[in-house]
Amino acid sequence: MSIRGPHVTRSVSTLRSAIELKSVFDQIQAAEKAGNLSPEEKRKLEEQAAEKGLQALFKVFSPPSSLYILLIYSLLQPGNQA
Repeated sequence: MSIRGPHVTRSVSTLRSAIELKSVFDQIQAAEKAGNLSPEEKRKLEEQAAEKGLQALFKVFSPPSSLYILLIYSLLQPGNQA
């Protein structure tokens, strides 16, 4: 069995996540240029960008590192009383 398959699959998946992340940042930038971005919409888009970024990181790092990232993310959520 070739070991290349999983690496290619993970690379494509990570690249797709990075493209999705860039898309969210492009949406924020376009809405800011148009001047029709409310603070609430901006916050939602920024949260979406953060989530996409974490998904990309999760795919890049090995499972133990990914678990640490998710733990840190959950601790940083508003209203979390750790």
